Formats: sequence, structure tokens, C-alpha cells
Amino acid sequence: MSKSIVITGASKGIGRASADALFEQGWSVIGVARRSPRCFPADFIEANLADQNQTQTLAKDLDARENVLGIVNNVGLAKQETFDDVQPNVFTAIMDLNVRPALQLTQALLPGMRSARFGRIINVTGLVTRGFAFSFKLRSSKGSARKFDTHHGG
Repeated sequence: MSKSIVITGASKGIGRASADALFEQGWSVIGVARRSPRCFPADFIEANLADQNQTQTLAKDLDARENVLGIVNNVGLAKQETFDDVQPNVFTAIMDLNVRPALQLTQALLPGMRSARFGRIINVTGLVTRGFAFSFKLRSSKGSARKFDTHHGG
């Protein structure tokens, strides 16, 4: 059985660089983003992870493959503004996108990883969790995602 790894936010930036590097290392890569890039080294699934139902459908589809033994939780959204300008509804939407898909997808893949006695979970959070001006929402949400690294119950 070949090992597959799913990468969210894989169409550009860190996600795309991760896909290229993991593909070169022999992983069967499954990229996920709202829109497919023109060229991608492996399988690509278009999904809007801001939609909880689409994320759940993707989670079931990935679990059904039975060989997805890794995930790079990279999807994220940032909006630069000062703390006093943060709108609660925008904060909620950013928190949701930056944390919920990682939770849903990782939960779906954990049983297979445990069964295979092998798995990789990578949460891309960056230095923003240390605090930069105008990054309150991103810092808050990616800081939450960072906690998955040590508190996944595995």
C-alpha cells in the first residue's frame, strides 16, 4: 500500500511547496483547495473548506481511501487589522476556517493512522503565533491549531 498525504491550502504558497517536496520524497500527494492550480504534481481535489459540509464530505472520501496516513493542515485566512477594529463575525469566520477543517480532517484520518501504526500530522502555524501587529485573528486561530500538535489524544 502506498502512503498518501493530504495537504490543505495546496494550490499556492507553503501548501504548494509542501506538496512538491513531499511528492519528491515519494509520498502520494492529495492537494486540496478551492481552486485547482494550472499544474500540480499529483491528485487534486477542489473543496471549499470554509463549508463544514464540504469538509465533512472530503473527510469521508479521504478516510475511504484507507491509505491516507498523513495530513498537512495548511489552509488559513488572514486579515490584517488592529485589535480594536476586529469585527466578531469576521473573527468567527477566520477562527472557523483556520481551525475546524484541521479538526474534522485529522479526526477522520486518525483511526487509519492508528490502525497502520504510522501517521504524520503537520499543522502549519508559522511565527505569527508569537504575535505581530495587526494579526490578532490569525494569531488566535493558528495558535489554536498549534495546540493540536501535542493534544490529539494519540
